[in-house]
This record gives sequence, C-alpha cells and structure tokens, in this order.
Amino acid sequence: MKITQAERIEVNRRCWEQEMTPVCMDQFPAWELVPIYSFIEPVNWAERWEEAGGPRFHPTRLIALKSDPVWAVLGSKECFGDALGNPFPPFAEGSAWGWRQVPREECTALKITLPIDPSFLQSVPKAAVPLSQMKADRDSLLAAAAALRRQASEREAQREAKPEKQQEML
Repeated sequence: MKITQAERIEVNRRCWEQEMTPVCMDQFPAWELVPIYSFIEPVNWAERWEEAGGPRFHPTRLIALKSDPVWAVLGSKECFGDALGNPFPPFAEGSAWGWRQVPREECTALKITLPIDPSFLQSVPKAAVPLSQMKADRDSLLAAAAALRRQASEREAQREAKPEKQQEML
C-alpha cells in the first residue's frame, strides 16, 4: 500500500488540527522537523530552515514552538517554489520529511521559551473531523499496515523456501 502525497497532506492536516488544542500544546509545545521516510530527499531542510528564519535551540536539530511562524514559512508557496502551501508536512513536493511533537520537558531542557502566547490559539482552526472518526481512520490504517507486514513476511518466507526446494530437486 503506497500512501499518496494527497493522503499524507490530509492525515497531517488532521493531526495538525488536533495537536493545536490548548491541552496538547501545553504538553507538547514544539515540533521537530525530522526525516520520516528513507529515500533521497530533494530538499536540504537545514538550509531551508535557516532561509525560513527557523530558530536554533540545538546545533543539529530543527525545533520550533508550534506558534513559531517558521512552520507557515516552510510551506509557503510565496517563499519556496516547490512548497505546497501547508503549515504542516509535507511542506514541499516529494519531501520525505515530517515532524514529531516535542514534549514540554524536552523543550525545558533545550531552553526553549515557554509558555506559548495563548492569543495564538484564537487563529487555530477547529478540527473538521471528529476525534472518533480520526480514531477509526487510524485503526483502519493500522490494520492495513499489519496486513502489509503479514504479506511481506509471507513473501520473504516463500523466497527462503525456494532455494530449499531447488536443492531437493537436485
């Protein structure tokens, strides 16, 4: 099962909406830009982070508060020609990078300024999809992933069995 870019955008849009709630932002006030898939990345994200004005709380990690404008800039079509116009991953066409939430304790250890300005939450859109639907979507994705893992295991077992059968025939 291959996830299309449109599907990634929709899933990440829903996650973005849920992760922008006051409770979630209190527990996980920042995101870190990280590689999600292992293939050649068309974008140098460290350079783009600098160009977008991303803060440097760590010498090698790309971390910013959820309220930081860097997230909107990374996805801005006005700033980057390959951008998709999202304030959430994927930010660019064909990108294998996404983000992870950074817990409050880690932000404190990295000396990331807290708390987030509560007025920022006024501009965050409400989730368009109820949480129960998101859980159902997640469950169906997990079931599909489990089926794919089973199929891959079965194929691997078949490949391993072929040489044994060939040896028996000799």
